[in-house]
Amino acid sequence: MWNLVIFVSGSKGGVGKTIVTMSLVNYLTERGEMVLLVDADTTNPDVGKAYGKTVETVYINLDEKDGWMDLANLLAEHPNNIVVINTPARSGEGVRLYGTLLTESMEELGRKLVTLWVINSQRDSLQLLKDHLDTVHSGTTHVLRNLYHGPERKFELYNGSKIRATVEAQGKTFVCV
Repeated sequence: MWNLVIFVSGSKGGVGKTIVTMSLVNYLTERGEMVLLVDADTTNPDVGKAYGKTVETVYINLDEKDGWMDLANLLAEHPNNIVVINTPARSGEGVRLYGTLLTESMEELGRKLVTLWVINSQRDSLQLLKDHLDTVHSGTTHVLRNLYHGPERKFELYNGSKIRATVEAQGKTFVCV
């Protein structure tokens, strides 16, 4: 049995990571799943504050190597929980430097990594996604186009990109409202 580790990211502020994480935690808890919330947004831990009394919540700084090692240990200590990781806007650098500490341990831990990558319609969202895909080779990445940032046609940079083809070779592209 593979227990999920769901990494909600986008590596920039304002794309909708927090609302996606909160919606996911709501969905999973309503289904009766055992959820462990990891709030890595240590500057503005809104998700942890919102769920800290109802869902087991841990705060981890993924800007540092020790935080990634703590995360891997936490996954080993909670083998039956679905782990939802809320990441901060600045998460790209930490993933680039230390993300392999997590990805290389997933099989050993009996875990499946799923990334929900939230984008807006700007070019830097694509570059940040490309950087993430270059680092995180294991697991599945799904892209969520946040229509708060405009209609689906506004995502033409992503829609016609090679990055989308790379994502959809192993994951899916969704629209979130």
